[in-house]
Amino acid sequence: MANHRSYIDIFLVFSRYPASIVAKKELGKWPIIGWSVRLARMILVDRNSKSSMIATMRAIKAEIDTGGSVILFPEGGIKYGTLTAPFKHGSFKIAQTTNTSVVPAAIYYHDPNMTWGEESFLTNFYRQMGKWRTDVDFWIGAPISAESDVALMEMVKLAIDEKLGEFSGTE
Repeated sequence: MANHRSYIDIFLVFSRYPASIVAKKELGKWPIIGWSVRLARMILVDRNSKSSMIATMRAIKAEIDTGGSVILFPEGGIKYGTLTAPFKHGSFKIAQTTNTSVVPAAIYYHDPNMTWGEESFLTNFYRQMGKWRTDVDFWIGAPISAESDVALMEMVKLAIDEKLGEFSGTE
């Protein structure tokens, strides 16, 4: 589980930790990205549909039950700020019920404009890909287990926030 600041996070995390990725349904319709969704075994969720969220939780559990791994961004979307936004709880409940450890990851872009704001996907994509260099600190921590799903969520959030604080110099 990693913090989420840019669509580039997906490629960054996937390059180091190949697994199924949970992403918003709209991603499958994006230019350039859409075709890769099918190749990457992504689990797409409609965040406005309770039945889709339940189906997503079942798909995550099925992946874990068969020995697979799942990449999640527990903030539930791209967020702004140095530290993490509040986490969504469901994936931690699945981790706890399947007795699965969670591997925390922290992503920190030195350029605050990496965060995708109000501009269109294509505008942002061309702006980001037109750069000669993008400086990013990327950390993958040790697996975390806890006695409860709430404790697990708090421990993962704390681990990511501590690393983001180190990266940003605000610790």
